[in-house]
Amino acid sequence: MSHRWKTPKGTGAKSKVLPKLHPVIGQPRGSSGSSAPTVHVPPEPSRQMQVSLTFPSPFPGTRRNLILRHRWQGNDPRNRALPSGTPGEYRVTFVLLRFQQTMSTLETSEADSLIRVPGAGGAPRLDLPYIDASWNAGKEKFILEGYVNAKSRLATVVIRRVVATSFSDAAEKAERVVSGFLNRLAVRFHVPLTVGKVEVVEAATSNVRVSIVMPYDDATLDTCSFDRSSPDSDLFASIYREALNASSPGYRFLCMYKIIEGVFARRGRITGQRQGCQAKWYRSEAVPDGLAECAQWLTELFGRSWDETVAHEIAHPEVRGRKFSHIAKSYLSPIRVRVAHSVLKSGEPTLPVDEPSHLSQIYRWLPLTQCIARHMLKNEFPEVF
Repeated sequence: MSHRWKTPKGTGAKSKVLPKLHPVIGQPRGSSGSSAPTVHVPPEPSRQMQVSLTFPSPFPGTRRNLILRHRWQGNDPRNRALPSGTPGEYRVTFVLLRFQQTMSTLETSEADSLIRVPGAGGAPRLDLPYIDASWNAGKEKFILEGYVNAKSRLATVVIRRVVATSFSDAAEKAERVVSGFLNRLAVRFHVPLTVGKVEVVEAATSNVRVSIVMPYDDATLDTCSFDRSSPDSDLFASIYREALNASSPGYRFLCMYKIIEGVFARRGRITGQRQGCQAKWYRSEAVPDGLAECAQWLTELFGRSWDETVAHEIAHPEVRGRKFSHIAKSYLSPIRVRVAHSVLKSGEPTLPVDEPSHLSQIYRWLPLTQCIARHMLKNEFPEVF
């Protein structure tokens, strides 16, 4: 990996390659620091198109992919492109957010971070990169460009050329590179760096895939009682809140899995204390069989209606009708082991916690894990719901 920082022309300084990350000081690429007059050619006016999307309210805290396909006139071959993308070149943009900030819209104007770029000055150019970074990933070489916002803080990171077979392949390659770049910035300057949106554009068709983490809705306080709790319910509630507050999907998954694991252990302890009673004193727990039943199950869990499309994304076909114990052992436990080994296993780390292929599995199973944890808590401590 190398980073090339630029200095203003006329200062006598030369561009140099530095082995470590440092704040960028100088002019953005494409601008000039000399005093010679420049002629600005006004760009051709561009047309902005506002697109309104209507889709079922998704499960909050999970990643959602939205695909915008262009329709070309006539029998243009680009109309035959698959929604998943085709082999070719892609441009991938990562929109940053300040710690604990959420995106209220899809506009990149909200992009922000805790990294200030001094060389951008008081009136930075938002259309030119202030950071150029070269990154090698296996046999491939990627060029990263860093753009700032109006406050001269790093806002977006762009890889203009990613050769991939599909949208997912392009996003995975780019995420692996940009994650490494942001990790270097985080450890160098001791600040959290969060990606709020990933935008992948297919060069051949201009089709776009946007990946965002869905926000939480406001909750209306009801007439629930706060005096009916126990030390056990308070303990589990603290883990549940910790999961919802976590910005890391891996840590959120660990917390929710701990609730499932903990409830099973608590039941075993209480059953053993009942002087050898073998009867199950709690009702059987399983994901419903049908899609409509799954949507109703979600409604009962969260007190709001859910579309069957969302139910399909949460209750995957392979787990419908399956008991929670089977799902936890066969599907969730392997992910828990992998997450825990990347962070908690003793010795040297062997697995990046932000490995894209690993994160995709976490995002796929995280909603169901939260539903199972919530269902078991409602069965275990009905007095607090």
